[in-house]
Amino acid sequence: MSTEGGETGREIGTVGATAIVAGAMLGVGIFLTPHLVAQSISSPGLFLLLWALGGVLAVAGAVTYGELGAMMSDAGGDYVYLGRAFGPTLGFAAGVVLFVGVFGGSIASMSAALSQYQLSLLFGRVGVDLAAPWVPLGGDASLTGVEIVAIALVLGLTTLNVLGVRLSAHTQTLLTLVPVVVLSGFAVFALLTAPHATAVPPSAPSGGSAAIGEALLNIYFAYAGWNAVAYVGGEVANPGRTIPRALLLGTGLVTGLYLLLCASWIAVLGMGGIAHAFESGTAAARALFGPNAEWMVALIIAIALVGSVNATVLGGARIGYAMGRDGALPASLGELSPGARVPARALWAQAALSIALVVTGTFEELVQLTSVAMFLLGSLTVLALFTLRRREPDVERPYRASLYPVLPSLYLLTAVAVVGLEVRNYVAGDAESGLPLLGIGVFVGVWSIRRAFRGRGAA
Repeated sequence: MSTEGGETGREIGTVGATAIVAGAMLGVGIFLTPHLVAQSISSPGLFLLLWALGGVLAVAGAVTYGELGAMMSDAGGDYVYLGRAFGPTLGFAAGVVLFVGVFGGSIASMSAALSQYQLSLLFGRVGVDLAAPWVPLGGDASLTGVEIVAIALVLGLTTLNVLGVRLSAHTQTLLTLVPVVVLSGFAVFALLTAPHATAVPPSAPSGGSAAIGEALLNIYFAYAGWNAVAYVGGEVANPGRTIPRALLLGTGLVTGLYLLLCASWIAVLGMGGIAHAFESGTAAARALFGPNAEWMVALIIAIALVGSVNATVLGGARIGYAMGRDGALPASLGELSPGARVPARALWAQAALSIALVVTGTFEELVQLTSVAMFLLGSLTVLALFTLRRREPDVERPYRASLYPVLPSLYLLTAVAVVGLEVRNYVAGDAESGLPLLGIGVFVGVWSIRRAFRGRGAA
């Protein structure tokens, strides 16, 4: 398994790498999950504390990936790290789950959600109905405007990435900078003009440990994406310094923004208002600026989501590229385009998968299926750090994980607790927990089949 950058150019600097991390994190989660958290946690102090803890957990993961990414500065992320620590069979299973499920499903789900909600609202202002059938497929079947726009977004961002990693990184910086600046200004304005008459006190007391655990699960998903730059390590300039720096800067920036936004929503809506608002950003903007402000928030969320999709397109294709290069997937995926030196075939394969998921509408199930498996992969990557520290103590490490072993252990324990919470909910009769748990079974099944195929002597 290759561990160096190969033939790709190292064109992503610190700013671009940081934008990839921050942009991947700054999706719709921060707008949709606060009301779920507020339904369980009514104390403003505890509410903010849990969001701060979510940031700490993201940083704990970032320091782990920072050391591994600086040590193995190559495309592929977990696929490369787990392959080196535990053998190619486990690396293969992780790569398949990531490339097909996590990245392919995430691209499809974010594109469809953006088209269905934010873009539908914005198109509706000029009289275009995205919910209507646009392209008949025969019989009663048709593609709606929502699906067509989502497909166009996938194709457009894939084309952007095929044109070159430098162009993609510059675009990512712009798509990240605009929402960060606007949302920060909005939050500061809301806090400076507090208190607001619209703030609603909580209607119920905070829950116990179960409620806190459920709240943390939602918060953790809102922070997802902090490891995005690890997958494009082969194209990062001076990776020994840039990768850990980008992971920590991007995660710290988004954590600060999330806390600022949450504090502003408490000031404008109150805990009761957050609990009853499906989407906190729009509700707060409506309370501050009137009903016509809804489209402004939709526009900012749309820009942030386009940035998140772009970062996902950029990172996911590098997993397919790394696996093709190593012979774990068809070798054509491991080829670089002659001019731009990017994995164009892996990018188009990823686009085809994502479009198929949009058309069939199966992306939601796939994302649920792989959600808890993501925690399992994160846990294995942390274990890879411990394993490689013990087994390869003399290997050069341009960056060593801060507060090791405390922060990596904190991430590991939290991931185990999240999986345990899902198991407990399923045992208690929550059928919705079954699909995420099945995702772990899929990962184990892929690993077992690959191991059997390679023979009992394979690691």
